[in-house]
Amino acid sequence: MRYREITAPTTHPYIAAITIDPCDFYTFERLTQDRDEVRLLRRERRGDKLLLRVACMSSDVARRMEDGWG
Repeated sequence: MRYREITAPTTHPYIAAITIDPCDFYTFERLTQDRDEVRLLRRERRGDKLLLRVACMSSDVARRMEDGWG
């Protein structure tokens, strides 16, 4: 695991951990790829789910990501 994959960049200091079904990953990626307030740091397989670590610009964005996807 690389250091940049587990630490938040200074511009996005809040980390949201989201567990989703792999078939939902395309939708997640499509909805977040052009958004400035989130960055996908890491994607790892956990059984039949994906664990995503997403760097967010604010605590509100992180909370909403976890509420909406987690």
